[in-house]
Amino acid sequence: MKRLLPLLFIFSFASASGLEYEKSQSHCDPRVDYCESKPESDVEIGIYKPETHESLEENMCDMNTGEGCYLYEEADDEEPDNNNSKSDNSSQQSGSPVNLFISFGMAHINEQKAAFEQIDNNAEAINIGVKWQHDDRISAFGISGLFFTDYNPITQTIVTNRGNTIIKRSEADSFGLFAETGYSNLTGDGSKRLEFMVGAEYIEAERYFLDCDRCYSEKINIKGGVYLKPGIKFYITESIMLSVEYQYYGSGDMEDIIYIGFSWD
Repeated sequence: MKRLLPLLFIFSFASASGLEYEKSQSHCDPRVDYCESKPESDVEIGIYKPETHESLEENMCDMNTGEGCYLYEEADDEEPDNNNSKSDNSSQQSGSPVNLFISFGMAHINEQKAAFEQIDNNAEAINIGVKWQHDDRISAFGISGLFFTDYNPITQTIVTNRGNTIIKRSEADSFGLFAETGYSNLTGDGSKRLEFMVGAEYIEAERYFLDCDRCYSEKINIKGGVYLKPGIKFYITESIMLSVEYQYYGSGDMEDIIYIGFSWD
């Protein structure tokens, strides 16, 4: 029995040491910088720090200057984009692909031809037509008219439908058809268009009596021809344009026409 006492003493000391070692190992968290071996009831819970080891104060934004502070909120109204508004304005002002137009102008006729036909070489002009546009390409057709000053009018005695006898003087003007095509470019600020057209016109002119079915008439031999027509158009509104055009003939008896007109969608 006396021989067992030392062994029991050694065994008790070893068991107590091993138990304290296990307790100290079980309470040490490897994620915590500071770890102290204490009994379970006295263990301090450490604060986990990220691997960067930056302090909380270093991660906070400066409340005085606002540097590093971010506020996320939903925007109620988006700011208008000036570039997009300009492109929208340009697209709006490019207009409908189909436009109606009417132009008034002053025409100049070859002087020798006008003298031979006994009319003035200046005449009032009118154009009415429809225009199609696709990108920068543009095409148009319509009707035209010239109103001459006649130096050799016809006079005729006419009996009206009521039986009255009157002496009537003839009118002198023309009716024409035209077709043209070309290019139209919108300027940088979107306020005007530059156009260049190539076209051809057929003209039929005569002296005649207005509102008389069986009265005498006489042809005036004025021919149309092929022409070039540069012009510029200014936007008055989004759908109405004011135009100034110069129509120069390369053939026929016409020399040129200066037009001022309006077009709308």
